[in-house]
Amino acid sequence: MSDRYILGIECWPYRSEAEGSALRELESLSDRAAGIVALSLLENSLVSVLLDSFIDLDKTSLKELLGESGPLGIFSAKIKMAFALGLVSADGKNDLDVIRRIRNDFAHNLSESTFDSAKTKNRCLSLKLVDGIVSFDVWPGFDAAQLKSMMRFPEGSKEALQLDELAASATAEGAPYKQTAFCFPGFSPGWLKDPRARFFLTINYFVGNMLVRGPRRAAAEPYF
Repeated sequence: MSDRYILGIECWPYRSEAEGSALRELESLSDRAAGIVALSLLENSLVSVLLDSFIDLDKTSLKELLGESGPLGIFSAKIKMAFALGLVSADGKNDLDVIRRIRNDFAHNLSESTFDSAKTKNRCLSLKLVDGIVSFDVWPGFDAAQLKSMMRFPEGSKEALQLDELAASATAEGAPYKQTAFCFPGFSPGWLKDPRARFFLTINYFVGNMLVRGPRRAAAEPYF
């Protein structure tokens, strides 16, 4: 597996071919570029759910609201509005702000160019929601062959053999299973200590929740 692999990218949802194309390029980009592109995908999704929470607006009104000089023209303002509308929880707002700061550092601070730089790494490790959305157990009906193909594990590799062993254990009575947003059997929980993995999994989770759960105008639970 390439060391540029982004954990969970196979199940990252997108709304258009342009977004899909951007996703397919992420693993070939530098940390700086990939971080900036990923946040653009996140911001697009946040704009979408904000618009679903507003009354119907014409193009002029949307431009006045979301344009560069508009009250929601910058990402931090969109985050605050989403929180005020109950679209995101307090922890969700915190994580969005952390991701925003990482993007800003990548864009404006030449010394912060990778996820392993001290400040960026610490910010990624401070992301809160990711620790509760990932499981490394097997799931009912676990298909090792399908997952090996999805995760690009060649037959005979260490990772592929681990999945074969997990597939055998999955049929045993009492096999462990935890319902979470992401499940990566065969991977080590140590992945969650990797700042790059935490960053992209968090964005993946946010985009997925906003896309899959769809629009809502009435008061309801936050997307995340």
